[in-house]
Amino acid sequence: MLPSSQPLPSVPDQPVDYQAAFEALPGSFLLLAPNAPAYTVLAISTDLLELTARTRQQVIGQSVFTVYPENPDAPTATGPSALRASLQNAAHTQQSDQMPVVRYDLRNAAGVFEPRYWSSLTKPLLDAAGQVQYLLHTTQDITEQVRKQDQQRELSKIEKTYGLFLQAPVAVCILTGPEYTIELANDEMHRFWGTTPAVTGQPLFAALPHAREHGFAELLDQVRKTGESYFGTEYPVQFAGPEQPVQYYNFIYQAYFENPTDATAAGVFCVAHNVTAQVIARQQVEESERQVRALVDSAPFPISVHVGQDLRIQSANQAMLTAWGKGRAVLGRAFAEVLPEFEDQDVFFQMEQVFATGQPFGVRNQQIEVVIDGAPQTFYYHYNFTPLYNPDGSVYGIVNTGADVTDLMLARQRIEKYAAELEESEERFRIMADAAPNHVWAVHPDSSIRYVNRAFLEFVGVSLEEYLRVGWASYLYPEELEHAQHILTEAISRQTIYRLEHRMRRHDGQYRWLLAQGAPSYYPNGELYGYVGSAIDITELKQMNEQLVQTNNDLDNFVYTASHDLKAPIHNIEGLLHALLQTLPPETRHSGQVQRLTDMMQESVDRFTKTIANLTDVVKLQKENSEEAVLVELASVLQDVCLDLEPLRAAAAGQLQSRVPGGLVVRFSAKNLRSVLYNLLSNSLKYRAPDRPPLVRISYELAPPYHVLTVTDNGLGIANTHQEQLFGMFRRFHNHVEGSGIGLYMVKKMVDNAGGKIMVSSQVGVGSSFQVYFRH
Repeated sequence: MLPSSQPLPSVPDQPVDYQAAFEALPGSFLLLAPNAPAYTVLAISTDLLELTARTRQQVIGQSVFTVYPENPDAPTATGPSALRASLQNAAHTQQSDQMPVVRYDLRNAAGVFEPRYWSSLTKPLLDAAGQVQYLLHTTQDITEQVRKQDQQRELSKIEKTYGLFLQAPVAVCILTGPEYTIELANDEMHRFWGTTPAVTGQPLFAALPHAREHGFAELLDQVRKTGESYFGTEYPVQFAGPEQPVQYYNFIYQAYFENPTDATAAGVFCVAHNVTAQVIARQQVEESERQVRALVDSAPFPISVHVGQDLRIQSANQAMLTAWGKGRAVLGRAFAEVLPEFEDQDVFFQMEQVFATGQPFGVRNQQIEVVIDGAPQTFYYHYNFTPLYNPDGSVYGIVNTGADVTDLMLARQRIEKYAAELEESEERFRIMADAAPNHVWAVHPDSSIRYVNRAFLEFVGVSLEEYLRVGWASYLYPEELEHAQHILTEAISRQTIYRLEHRMRRHDGQYRWLLAQGAPSYYPNGELYGYVGSAIDITELKQMNEQLVQTNNDLDNFVYTASHDLKAPIHNIEGLLHALLQTLPPETRHSGQVQRLTDMMQESVDRFTKTIANLTDVVKLQKENSEEAVLVELASVLQDVCLDLEPLRAAAAGQLQSRVPGGLVVRFSAKNLRSVLYNLLSNSLKYRAPDRPPLVRISYELAPPYHVLTVTDNGLGIANTHQEQLFGMFRRFHNHVEGSGIGLYMVKKMVDNAGGKIMVSSQVGVGSSFQVYFRH
């Protein structure tokens, strides 16, 4: 670590040349592509180039087996096959593979093969998706070490022959005579048989009686009598017992003679090699290949393989056969024979170029005409042609993969057509909007200005470009800007009707009151286009409204004062009536005419008293219109109202059924919401039918921009001729129940003042249904 006082070294800005760094690594390294069977050389270290007497131009881009071919004069050299096995294992297992020491001969500068021995390691390099991207092969020339070891082994070969025989990694034995007496068997052969050295000297089938069942006696007789060797490959055996797993062996039975002139062999020399691991690995590979083939066959996108100059169809999955409109009978046939219509569409030329050059080819959104059932049909495809290589690097075939994008292209064409129509429609809209006397505007879904008409521009006194640049924030009344922006953004987010009264600066600097209203506009696919609306100058109306409000307040004050001032005289009249009754003689007070007159007077006083009280309530309602709306949980208020109405419900033997979900909130005055619910539910119980108990159902639905509460009863019902008058002041249509006739008037007033609405549908003798629309 550097001391804190010492500056850190600077890092160069130029990118690292990893290719040069790899080539300069000390040691012998190869970077190979995992493209079996070629394994193309991508990079090579300079040390290995010098060691193998090659130039980088001779190596890069070639198959490693082309650069370093097998020595045809050394068939026992296992280098190429061991290298191929190591590369395959590393690519398949994604684990490093350590090769045994192998002989891999190399040509010298004169072109003559020289024996070489190597110790090598293959390591897979994975990409971000966990797939093998490269194979890094590290090797070390140990020829001199091997030669020294060979010399040492030659010196000790004789004394070690017997020990090596016994310790050989393969099973070896010598069987003599027609009884096949076990003359010699190493440890591996005993493991193969499941025996111990104690069987030495015994006839084979006495020591292993179950071996006859596998036909080994006949094989040994054949070899011993004919002198011809027998080779067994991947022979399954269970000498150790049926409970043990099957083992697979490659074995050789070779006759041996005591003297070269003998006509009959003295015995049989046996060598067996356990290849169980290789067999199981191959079976797993074969199973994996079957799974891959099944995966390709079931892939939803077209895949085919073409081989040879005539691009014969070697394989094609069902998706490709469907794309061609052909059956499996096309397999094995030349591509041009199966799809001649492709000749004039550059497809053959593209494939021939890939086959000739080895360069992959791909194209997107390509229009293709395919003849299916005798009729040409148009499709659009993404497709690719990928070359397949022989070990020598030559191309022997092509893989064709594709994706049908016909629906996507047709949809794009429809969108482009619609966009053109939309642009034309928008131009017509602007022409009409510019001719409108009102201010017409449109905004994007992010609330930014899309367009304003000529009347709007004349109002603010700037060009459209200038207005789009500065936006409406420069013209709104400063104290109202934040509120106006919030209302517009909230409406867009909820996609509800936008309505706002605000002040805006005119071209002469005067702030004028505007009433702006807008609604969401949508594309045909349902996506929000933006908001389109208009604005009108309501300054004069605003001033008139203020005067009307003042007049209305004066009237309210007059009604309130009058009702208050009339209470005392009415109470006095009622007191005088009671006093008069007390002063009359009993016979006069109880006479029919006097009784009738006094009752009528009392009823008039009572009605007058109720009328004054109702007027007071109406005035109070007018004064409470400005009460702040808050978020109120509908179900909670409904539950409280139902509790208050429990005595009335019980007396009527009725039912109140609610389907209002818990947690649902509406923006309304809490006090007014309770009054609305109480009036509607109590009316449903009071105006019940005489022949059935009342049943009141309360339900909810969302109908943007409203929450809709519905109260339905099975009561008396209201005639169609009376329904329009139902919400008027002092309107009553059933007089057998006590009431004032202003309850529904007050309900409608409260709902209207909150920006909602109330509707009724009713049938005499069936019942009524009230729908209350609360704003979001």
